[in-house]
Amino acid sequence: MAEAPNQVRCSFCQSEFDENLELTPLPSAAQRRRASTSSFCSTYCRDCVLALAALHPSPLAPGDFISKRALLVDRLLDLWRQGKGPDPALVLQAAENAGRGLVIADAV
Repeated sequence: MAEAPNQVRCSFCQSEFDENLELTPLPSAAQRRRASTSSFCSTYCRDCVLALAALHPSPLAPGDFISKRALLVDRLLDLWRQGKGPDPALVLQAAENAGRGLVIADAV
């Protein structure tokens, strides 16, 4: 009787897959520390997690911004887990591009 291949669960959708098919993120060093134990069954699932992380607001942001961003992230999470919504790779790209354009105002 042959042994069953080692199965792991996707960190996003929780489906089981062969660990030999595991996709790991290729993010920045900070994201690698947070996602070091993550396993993804597809680039879609990996991109969903990276996009949600990129949308996470700074704790220094105004409270109204944080609550609106949290609502956006929750809605995206629900849509993506249903296989609906915008392409997570495009959301990730947009979040990264928007972050690059931030202007820091001089302290008064």
